[in-house]
Amino acid sequence: MADETGDERDLIRAVDEHLTEVSGVVVDDVVLRAWGNEQVDLTYLLLSAAITASGGEVDEADLWLVARAVAFAAPIAATRPEAHPAG
Repeated sequence: MADETGDERDLIRAVDEHLTEVSGVVVDDVVLRAWGNEQVDLTYLLLSAAITASGGEVDEADLWLVARAVAFAAPIAATRPEAHPAG
Protein backbone atom coordinates (compact mmCIF):
# COMPACT_ATOMS: atom_id res chain seq x y z
CA MET A 1 0.00 0.00 0.00
CA ALA A 2 2.80 2.43 0.81
CA ASP A 3 4.32 1.90 -2.64
CA GLU A 4 0.98 2.62 -4.32
CA THR A 5 0.61 5.83 -2.33
CA GLY A 6 4.15 6.87 -3.23
CA ASP A 7 3.53 6.03 -6.88
CA GLU A 8 0.36 8.11 -6.88
CA ARG A 9 2.17 11.04 -5.26
CA ASP A 10 4.87 10.75 -7.92
CA LEU A 11 2.21 10.82 -10.67
CA ILE A 12 0.53 13.87 -9.15
CA ARG A 13 3.90 15.62 -8.76
CA ALA A 14 4.79 14.85 -12.39
CA VAL A 15 1.48 16.30 -13.60
CA ASP A 16 1.92 19.39 -11.40
CA GLU A 17 5.43 19.96 -12.72
CA HIS A 18 4.31 19.47 -16.32
CA LEU A 19 1.46 21.97 -15.94
CA THR A 20 3.74 24.52 -14.29
CA GLU A 21 6.28 24.15 -17.10
CA VAL A 22 3.71 24.41 -19.90
CA SER A 23 1.36 27.04 -18.43
CA GLY A 24 3.72 29.05 -16.26
CA VAL A 25 1.48 28.85 -13.20
CA VAL A 26 0.88 26.45 -10.30
CA VAL A 27 -2.55 24.79 -10.12
CA ASP A 28 -1.73 21.83 -7.90
CA ASP A 29 -4.85 22.34 -5.77
CA VAL A 30 -7.04 21.74 -8.84
CA VAL A 31 -5.05 18.66 -9.79
CA LEU A 32 -5.55 17.23 -6.30
CA ARG A 33 -9.29 17.96 -6.24
CA ALA A 34 -9.90 16.43 -9.68
CA TRP A 35 -7.49 13.48 -9.33
CA GLY A 36 -9.22 10.25 -10.32
CA ASN A 37 -12.68 11.77 -10.81
CA GLU A 38 -13.11 10.05 -14.22
CA GLN A 39 -14.63 13.26 -15.65
CA VAL A 40 -12.30 14.47 -18.39
CA ASP A 41 -14.45 17.39 -19.60
CA LEU A 42 -14.95 18.74 -16.08
CA THR A 43 -11.26 18.32 -15.28
CA TYR A 44 -10.30 20.17 -18.47
CA LEU A 45 -12.64 23.05 -17.60
CA LEU A 46 -11.38 23.27 -14.02
CA LEU A 47 -7.74 23.25 -15.08
CA SER A 48 -8.31 25.71 -17.92
CA ALA A 49 -10.17 28.14 -15.65
CA ALA A 50 -7.51 27.92 -12.93
CA ILE A 51 -4.65 28.45 -15.39
CA THR A 52 -6.40 31.39 -17.05
CA ALA A 53 -7.37 32.97 -13.71
CA SER A 54 -3.74 32.70 -12.60
CA GLY A 55 -2.52 34.45 -15.74
CA GLY A 56 -1.09 31.38 -17.40
CA GLU A 57 -1.20 30.19 -20.99
CA VAL A 58 -3.46 27.29 -21.98
CA ASP A 59 -2.20 24.85 -24.61
CA GLU A 60 -5.51 23.18 -25.47
CA ALA A 61 -4.11 19.99 -27.02
CA ASP A 62 -1.74 19.42 -24.13
CA LEU A 63 -4.38 20.30 -21.54
CA TRP A 64 -6.74 17.64 -22.91
CA LEU A 65 -3.99 15.04 -22.41
CA VAL A 66 -3.34 16.32 -18.90
CA ALA A 67 -7.06 16.38 -18.06
CA ARG A 68 -7.38 12.77 -19.19
CA ALA A 69 -4.37 11.79 -17.08
CA VAL A 70 -5.74 13.60 -14.01
CA ALA A 71 -9.26 12.24 -14.43
CA PHE A 72 -8.02 8.66 -14.65
CA ALA A 73 -5.06 8.99 -12.25
CA ALA A 74 -2.64 7.94 -14.99
CA PRO A 75 0.71 9.15 -16.31
CA ILE A 76 0.43 11.81 -19.01
CA ALA A 77 2.43 9.67 -21.45
CA ALA A 78 -0.14 6.87 -21.18
CA THR A 79 -2.82 9.21 -22.55
CA ARG A 80 -0.86 10.32 -25.63
CA PRO A 81 -2.00 8.84 -28.97
CA GLU A 82 1.49 7.51 -29.74
CA ALA A 83 1.30 5.45 -26.55
CA HIS A 84 -1.49 3.44 -28.19
CA PRO A 85 -0.34 2.65 -31.75
CA ALA A 86 -3.11 1.72 -34.16
CA GLY A 87 -3.29 -1.76 -35.60
